[in-house]
Amino acid sequence: MGMLEFSQMLITKAFWEKCINWLVDWVGNYGWAIILLTIALKLILIPLEILQKNTNKKNSRMQAIMQPELQKVQQQFPGDRNKLNQKQMELAKKYNFNMTGTCLTLLLTMAVTITIFSSLFIGLNSLSKKQESIAFNEIYQTYITAKDYTVTHENEFLNEDLTVNQQAIDEYISSQVTEKFNEQSKKYSFMWVKNVWKGDTTTSPIVSYSSFESYALKNGIVLEENLEVFKQDYDAITNIIESKYKYNGCYLLIILSGVITFLAQFLQTKIQQKKTGVKNPASKTMLIIMPIFMIIFAASSSALFTLYIIANSIMSAVISTIIDLCQGNDKNEPTKVVYKKGNTEVVEYSRNYNKG
Repeated sequence: MGMLEFSQMLITKAFWEKCINWLVDWVGNYGWAIILLTIALKLILIPLEILQKNTNKKNSRMQAIMQPELQKVQQQFPGDRNKLNQKQMELAKKYNFNMTGTCLTLLLTMAVTITIFSSLFIGLNSLSKKQESIAFNEIYQTYITAKDYTVTHENEFLNEDLTVNQQAIDEYISSQVTEKFNEQSKKYSFMWVKNVWKGDTTTSPIVSYSSFESYALKNGIVLEENLEVFKQDYDAITNIIESKYKYNGCYLLIILSGVITFLAQFLQTKIQQKKTGVKNPASKTMLIIMPIFMIIFAASSSALFTLYIIANSIMSAVISTIIDLCQGNDKNEPTKVVYKKGNTEVVEYSRNYNKG
């Protein structure tokens, strides 16, 4: 399989659907399936993260060593942009500093991260419309079967005077629908969220009628001439379920996605500052922007994708912390630098190149 074919497969919802369904067959729950998928993805991408951190580490060291000479060049040519760029290139060549390699590593990491995030966001949101209709159709079929049973076994639902006991019929149908919904919860619910294919909000756990009608017509579940009765059945099922489970969630996962993203960013920023002794002003901005973005994504997607955001933030913080601790502190580590001075190759060792 070529790289193009692989990338095309990677960004399709069919790819994620196969991965998630395979994990569901194993663990029996979509929530745990997306968490396991997130963990697997982060573990697979560890070599890429190590490469990125090593590149950044080498880049930071070299820039710190070059800084005194770079400042001199900037003072010599304050208004001559072309001359300044030429001298900076000469300085980079002197120290064998290749900024292109650094950028390529960064671009590769960003490309992989954005591809996974965006394709999962689009894929899961698209998949949710299909899956929630599939789940509701199981309940719909249970409702129809129960309703037919009360007709074919009418003698079981009679009063003492042999009149039809409508209350008994309603209670039987309601019990069958509720039992089916509770049975599905083992697969489609996660903690307080009733239906992971919908958001963790106060919306109904039931699929919208328009979505289910479209699914039913497309799959031959109902004919257009029977839509009036079909709508009545949908409303009856909705009333049964919402009488017991009115809300799908309570916004807690959405809030957690922002909080955990902030804590993960904060932890990584502090570790990086401790390693290098340098405070990065951009980090403070990202501490605010990233949690806001994650909350927006979580609020506009299914609870399943929100679980991905939370699990991904936690795994990123854990893996990044372990890698940083294994690499040690940059500011206390000696650095070997090899460059040419005329025709002579010079080797220098720099320690504590940045004392903060």
